[in-house]
Amino acid sequence: MHSDKVTPDDIKEFLSRCREDVDALNLLQERMEAVESKTGLHASTLTGMPGNPNVSTDRIGAAVAQLIPLQQAVQEAEIQVQERQARTLAIIDLLRQNRVKNWPQKTTALVMRYVDCCDWQTITFSLFGTLEKYPDNPDTYLRRAQGLHRAALCELAEFVTADKLDDDYV
Repeated sequence: MHSDKVTPDDIKEFLSRCREDVDALNLLQERMEAVESKTGLHASTLTGMPGNPNVSTDRIGAAVAQLIPLQQAVQEAEIQVQERQARTLAIIDLLRQNRVKNWPQKTTALVMRYVDCCDWQTITFSLFGTLEKYPDNPDTYLRRAQGLHRAALCELAEFVTADKLDDDYV
């Protein structure tokens, strides 16, 4: 962002970083689980039955050595996600604070999309699933949900200054 003027695309880019951080955390957790599964001890290791203990011990030791930095990375990523989510929610809350039209629906759409990482069908159902006509016209309501999203980004662009979107802003 080169000026103080913020565009809806700038807002979307900022909010998308929250989803990216969550995705990165999920991948780290998946990787950690894969490494943890390699550390499983076999019954022969525990009972002292014949086998080559050096191979098993080396494999487990290598997995444990790989696991420790992964656990630290996951903890750091969890903190980063929590901080990013707090900043994202604070930006989205400007819709409520400024009492924009349909702020509850717009806030819900943005939170579900960027903090909860929901797909459009889930968001649409949450916003409109209780309406009588929804089952007959899900595509119409999908477009309505996406319209609320787009309008929310435009309205946030009016309230947010560029410095609030910087990663250094606290």
